[in-house]
Amino acid sequence: MRYPFRRRNFFIKKEFQGKFILIYGLTLIGLAALITWILSTKIRNALEWQIYSSHLRVERTGDFMFGLLMETNVIGILAILGLVILISMVIVNRLNLHFQRMGTTLNQMAKGDFSQPPQAPSRFQEITQLISLLEEMKMHYREKFASLDDILQSIETAARDQADTDRLIQERDRLSQLLSRTRLPD
Repeated sequence: MRYPFRRRNFFIKKEFQGKFILIYGLTLIGLAALITWILSTKIRNALEWQIYSSHLRVERTGDFMFGLLMETNVIGILAILGLVILISMVIVNRLNLHFQRMGTTLNQMAKGDFSQPPQAPSRFQEITQLISLLEEMKMHYREKFASLDDILQSIETAARDQADTDRLIQERDRLSQLLSRTRLPD
């Protein structure tokens, strides 16, 4: 499925990296410092021009404005960094919620319980793909285990009824065929 918002995909791919958040924060700090320097220079020049063109004779002006500008920008930078950290924490918590649900589903599958309800899809494309793959895997293993259980029940019934060897050989072949299609991880 293609999503029309390519910008979102770019952000999703980068949100797993702390480097992205660090670079984003450093860029904001650098940009704020550059704007502070430019504005302080402009304010200083404007004040000096105004005062020097008047009847007052003052040596240097604008330094008090630079202090106020720096203080304002430091507060702005801290607010922006706080916002970046808060948004990052929200995104990480939302992602962790999906991963915790997937972990719970996998633990239940390891215990043989395939009745876990399907997870709700995520707004993140990659997480939605992982969820759908997990659901496919759950359905696949549910079918495999049901077939295996059916074959074992048939073998047990045939052995209990002391059926002929042809039936036991047929059930053994079914079991071998099922096991040959099942691959376990190395």
